[in-house]
Amino acid sequence: MIEKEIGSNFHEIINSSINRIEDSKKIKFLDSGRSAISIILEQMNCKDMKVLLPIYTCESVIKPFVSRGCEIRYYKVDEKLEPDKEEFKKILQEYDPKLVYVHSYFGFDTLKKIRHEINELCKKDTLIVEDITHSMFSKVERINADFYLGSLRKWCSLPDGGVIEIVSERANTLFDGKNIFEENTSFLEARLRAQKQKEMYFNGRSQGKDKDFIQWFDKSEEILEQQGNIYTMSNYSRERIESIEWDALKKRRSENYRYLVDKMDEIKEIEAIFPNMSQDVVPLYCPVYVKKARNELRVFARKRNIMLPVIWPIPPEVEQILGDDSRWVYEHILAIPCDQRYTRTDMETIISTMKLFFEEA
Repeated sequence: MIEKEIGSNFHEIINSSINRIEDSKKIKFLDSGRSAISIILEQMNCKDMKVLLPIYTCESVIKPFVSRGCEIRYYKVDEKLEPDKEEFKKILQEYDPKLVYVHSYFGFDTLKKIRHEINELCKKDTLIVEDITHSMFSKVERINADFYLGSLRKWCSLPDGGVIEIVSERANTLFDGKNIFEENTSFLEARLRAQKQKEMYFNGRSQGKDKDFIQWFDKSEEILEQQGNIYTMSNYSRERIESIEWDALKKRRSENYRYLVDKMDEIKEIEAIFPNMSQDVVPLYCPVYVKKARNELRVFARKRNIMLPVIWPIPPEVEQILGDDSRWVYEHILAIPCDQRYTRTDMETIISTMKLFFEEA
C-alpha cells in the first residue's frame, strides 16, 4: 500500500450476497435519492404546486422540484440544524403548501421541535416526505410521513442506491405498482471504474496514470447532476447490499464520532454541532463549525490526504434569499469523516492535523 487517504469517495470492494433485494408494492429501490424524489413528483400534477423545503439542504434535493415547475418556499434552519418552530408554523398557515419536505441532519433528531406540527398535517391534504438519508440507521422517532426516502450510497461503497417507502394510504393511491425503470448504466460504469481504479491505486496495484480515478468519480457525478430520468437500482448493487456488515458499520461510526467530539474540546476554533450523542444515534459524519479559516483548513488537510467535505455548498436557488443566520451555517459548517473505513489512529490523525493547522495559522 503506497499511501492512505481519509475521506473522499468510497472504493472498498463489496462481495455478492446469496440474497438479492427486490422491489415490493411498498418499497422501491432506485439509483439515487434524486430518483426517489422524482418518482414521487412523477405521480403528481406538480406544475405550480406549492412545496416547502428546508433552507439548508442539497441542490440535488431542490432540482427535481425546480425542473417540474413547483413553486418553492423555504423554512429556516438554525445553528443547531433545527427548524425555527414559530416561523415554520407561520409559513404553514400563510403558504398552505401541498407538499412538505423534511429531514434530520447527520443522524441526530433535529425535527423534534416541529414534529407535532408536521404530524398535524396528516389531517390535511398536505403530502409529507421525510428524507431519512442521514438518519436511516438511527433510532430517532419518525414523523407521520406519506413517504420515507433516502440514499444508501452515502453510507458505503454501493455505486448506486436510493430507496423510497410508500407509507400512507393516500401515498399508495398515487402509485399503480407498475413503475418499470432501466439502470443508469452510464453512471454505473463510470462509478465502478472509478472505485476499481482507486482500490488498485491505494493497494499499490495501479497500472494507469497517477490518481486517474479522480476524473472517473467526477465523470460519474457529472452524469448524475445532468440526469433527468428516473432509474432503478442496478443489479450490481441489488446483489451486494445484503452482504454489507451493517452492525459493524454502525458500531465503528459511533466509536469514531465519540473520539472526535471528545478531542474537539482541545481546539478552540472548532465547535461540534452535536457534542452529545446517545446510543440511538448512528452518525453520517461528525459535523462541526469552523469559526475561522475553514477553506484554508481544508486545503491544509487535503495536502496531507485528509478530505474534509463541506457537504453542501450554497445552492444557487437559495443564494439570493439566504438570511445572515442561514448563510453563516453554509459558510462555517464542515463534515469530519468518521465512517467505518477508519480506525482510532485515523481519528487521531485528523485531530492532530487540525491542531497543527491552527497552531501555525
